[in-house]
Amino acid sequence: MELKEFLSKILTLLPITIRLTIVYRGGVRTKIQYHRFAKLAMKKGVASFRIDRVARDYVRAMHESKMDKSKAEFFISHGINPSRGNMAGINRSNINEFISEFDFYNIINYHGKNLSQMFDNKLMTFFVLNKFQDFIPVHYYYISKTNGVQSFYRLTNINESNNISPILFIKSILDSSAIALKRCYGGHGDGFIKLSKIGDKYLINDVISEEIEVDKKIGDLDNYIVTSFVKPHKELRDICGENSFAVLRVITLYSTTKQCAEIAGIIIRLGTKRSGATQAFHDHMYVGVNMEDGAFYDPIYEVDDYNYYRTDFHPDTNKRITGYKLQNLNLLKATVIQIANYLSMTPYLVFDIIPTDDSFSILEINSHGQPFIVEPYYRLKLNPEFNNLFKLS
Repeated sequence: MELKEFLSKILTLLPITIRLTIVYRGGVRTKIQYHRFAKLAMKKGVASFRIDRVARDYVRAMHESKMDKSKAEFFISHGINPSRGNMAGINRSNINEFISEFDFYNIINYHGKNLSQMFDNKLMTFFVLNKFQDFIPVHYYYISKTNGVQSFYRLTNINESNNISPILFIKSILDSSAIALKRCYGGHGDGFIKLSKIGDKYLINDVISEEIEVDKKIGDLDNYIVTSFVKPHKELRDICGENSFAVLRVITLYSTTKQCAEIAGIIIRLGTKRSGATQAFHDHMYVGVNMEDGAFYDPIYEVDDYNYYRTDFHPDTNKRITGYKLQNLNLLKATVIQIANYLSMTPYLVFDIIPTDDSFSILEINSHGQPFIVEPYYRLKLNPEFNNLFKLS
């Protein structure tokens, strides 16, 4: 047996917090801190596959937040990332109104874990939402590699000539519209690539690039889907800029007593020049959306993970955000509830949706998407249906 294989087997015999601490990259003091947070997460019942994320986030917060140490420790002891504390205005008097990460990531609160594959994999989500194709982007191809050989699998009825390769077909689309290349697994914009063309100039994530670079990008893809690139509603582009994103986050809960789904909260994230084409979790804005009339309220600008300020205006365009009303709200709510009822076996769903000129487009659904960015606007812990679904301390 080789030494590497032997050490790997020894590692599996150690307690999970020790294993995670050994492989965590950092100095001795940082590892000690990481181990303390990992042990805390395990003690609180956090699922084993989430312990590392929780511990890493807390170590990072202690080093980067510039928050008073005792205040940061107070938040962490309650399962609140100090970043959340800053954003949501959490304090000692209201902290019990917010969901603890120890609760949300607790193994007992992962509903339908065996069905999560439907949402963890964007290709699977495409098939799950097949009957709702009017409300998802056009899916052109699934791309995978076997032994280094790339294969293209057509996902929709496209007018593809038998004499044209998939790569040439993808590039031909760029003559009229942008496309999105999305890694099947991952979130937070990880692996996302936007391809577009202005005149005879190709762009990768809005940066002018040579055609050979585009060919290489496509040629390197493995386990990716190729879809249309969805532009936000023209009024939202006017507010946040032509190339900035505007993505709704909608949370639904399925009530087993009422035998129907309900929407628990809606917010929208607005991009800036600095956040670029991907849904980055910094340098952008969070905005509450009134579920009755679609009015935007209380915009929060996130400078970075630990610095936020409230403003009624977009930092790039200086256009007023507060008071704008979301278009096609009733259609959106009705469709989301229809989908949530259709997928009632996963009673908690988080939708990421782009409002478009004529309706909207669902980018993805998550069966355990984090609710924390919605909490400044909708206190989910105070929602009776949320409490019926999740066991909260």
